[in-house]
Amino acid sequence: MKKQNSNNSSNKLINPVFVFFGLLMLVVANLHYEALLGKTMEVRVFGLSILLASLFVFPMLKKYNFLRDADFRVIKSPFLIIYFIWVVLQALSVFVAQNTGEALHEFLKAGTYLILFLFLFLYVVPQRSSREYFLKTLVVFTIIHSFIGVVQSLNIFSEFGFSFANVNLIKGNFSNKNLFSQSLFFGFTFSTTGIYFLKKYWKTLSVIASISSLFLILLFMTRGVWLALLASSVISFVLYFVFIHKAVEKSFLKGKRLIYFSSIVIVFVTVFTLFVSKTDYGQSIRNRIQASFKLSDSSTNSRFGLWNKTLDLWEENPVLGVGSGNWKIEILKSDVVKYRNGWVVPRRAHNDYLTILSENGIIGILAYLAMFILILSCLIRVMKRSQSQDDKMFALSIFFALIGYLCFSFFSFSRERVETQIILNILFAFSLFYSRQLKYKHETKANSKVFPFVLIFALGFSTVTAYSSMKRMQAEIAVNKMYIQISEKRNMASIYPLVRDIRSPFVSVSPRNTPFLGLKAKFMNNLGKDKEAVLDVYFDALKDSPYHVRTIVEIAEIYDMSGDYDQALKFGNQAYKYAPSNELVLLRMAFYYERVEQLDSSLYYLNQVTPRTYQDSYFPQITRVLKKKAIVLLDKEEDQRMKFAIADVANADEGKNLRIYYKRSLNRGTTFEIEFLKEVQKTFENEHSIYAEEYTSPLLREYNVIESK
Repeated sequence: MKKQNSNNSSNKLINPVFVFFGLLMLVVANLHYEALLGKTMEVRVFGLSILLASLFVFPMLKKYNFLRDADFRVIKSPFLIIYFIWVVLQALSVFVAQNTGEALHEFLKAGTYLILFLFLFLYVVPQRSSREYFLKTLVVFTIIHSFIGVVQSLNIFSEFGFSFANVNLIKGNFSNKNLFSQSLFFGFTFSTTGIYFLKKYWKTLSVIASISSLFLILLFMTRGVWLALLASSVISFVLYFVFIHKAVEKSFLKGKRLIYFSSIVIVFVTVFTLFVSKTDYGQSIRNRIQASFKLSDSSTNSRFGLWNKTLDLWEENPVLGVGSGNWKIEILKSDVVKYRNGWVVPRRAHNDYLTILSENGIIGILAYLAMFILILSCLIRVMKRSQSQDDKMFALSIFFALIGYLCFSFFSFSRERVETQIILNILFAFSLFYSRQLKYKHETKANSKVFPFVLIFALGFSTVTAYSSMKRMQAEIAVNKMYIQISEKRNMASIYPLVRDIRSPFVSVSPRNTPFLGLKAKFMNNLGKDKEAVLDVYFDALKDSPYHVRTIVEIAEIYDMSGDYDQALKFGNQAYKYAPSNELVLLRMAFYYERVEQLDSSLYYLNQVTPRTYQDSYFPQITRVLKKKAIVLLDKEEDQRMKFAIADVANADEGKNLRIYYKRSLNRGTTFEIEFLKEVQKTFENEHSIYAEEYTSPLLREYNVIESK
């Protein structure tokens, strides 16, 4: 690439800049591997790092080539300094994190994004027509994904019906429809920008991309993206009239484009609104908007609860946080583990700012926000001072996109997604480039003294990131195969080799937030391996994720099966400490206390369980405990006839009556023993009426049953 500080149009389609943007947005940002647990994330990290490593191998072989001519004065810019501080904080978090593997991988990703930014700023953005090719790439990206989204929508609605519940099944080439909607937001933004900048058939394609992406954004009802559209539109509208509108008015034709497109959008939104208002989908939209303002909404309430616990987590480590990638490890001690057809543990806070605050502390969140403040100030400077009308308009579109990103990051995990970070760093590079053009209007000799260091750093960092992602993908593939073989009911012995060596310094926790060593230990136990060897692996799993409740419960179960009830109770209490509202844990605690004959404690935990939800476990468990309490009474009684009466009442109706007496005791504020013995006394009197007048059981006197008759 020959460096030219110009953005004039070029008629060449096959251009190194266009190829690079195409590789980023049409290849790396769309990589998908079905064999992985997380189908997209790690393969995209791997693809990006391999692409960057390849770019830096060639200049080393060809004595630096075009890369050596870059202007490295950017290294002194405040934005890059803050960006570098942000990466350094990721590195420091490795030393404070409980799980160093997750923190290390997050550090490698952050460094790789920094390298991407540097390459974009130094070698891609300054090239001729970089803006044009970026917009063309985003138009193609948007059309492809809009087409996928429309086809998926038609297939799903034709099979399952037109409803919001079925909209959730539309994912495009992303993990879920919310991430899909966020990508379409960027597509809509820069496809709309393409209407202003591009020519001929590209202008038509830009209109198609804009309308189709807007249609899907409206259809998906992702509240964070709707808020992003609203906030970006309002703020950008103000900036347009403050800094740009006079310049645009001088260009009547370009001004007309904006008017025409705005009219099309207004008509489209109106037609769409009228259509859905006559369907059940329209009611879904109204309900969703109303629910957004209600704290009682289950989704909203659940998210606020998770955010509050995230703030509690930050308060424990306010300066440096718990370590990058470790929110999902540390949050498990805050009673967030649920049980719904399997163990459900949160993997994200669904708020990037709170995640950064908890993982990197107050220093981390300040550095992160400072990057955006500096970039937004650069864009305002361009809109205010640039003599180029086109530069002003492009700066406004970037500002629009960044405000949107900041909005939906408040409700999502955009920072985690590779495709979003690629777009973000492209926008960073354009923003800083246009701002610095105002400062350095004339060509000056580039400073290449730091180039060898940057080159070695970039090549080494990208290579290590690629290796880290490869190891993580290998682990995910192995576990995914394991789940498939389990569903097909394969032999356990054939499954175990898949998980035997899955852990590495770069990966120890699966995308489902389960320690890999916990999976290994579980299979070792099912294969009948030595108990001590199994427990050693389980204890190593707890080093990777010390608050993982399911792992703790499985350790307790091993001790219980081996007859070591005290140890079972010890680990059961540990699980209860981290998940006191988890009903499966409560059931296990009730079981362990029954084992050590602490029956009142067992009932204490059973009282916190919803009977009908876990009826297969709850009813047998409480019946066993109540029968044992009846046996205690039986052992205290001396008279044989009374013993028979106690046994008859305890065994009647398969123990269902015992649960009735226990419920009655709770309602009356008495004890199970009193209510049970009342029924025993009735039975005794019915069967031995004459003898009952002569004999008063000491047991009845002890519990004041006689006086209460």
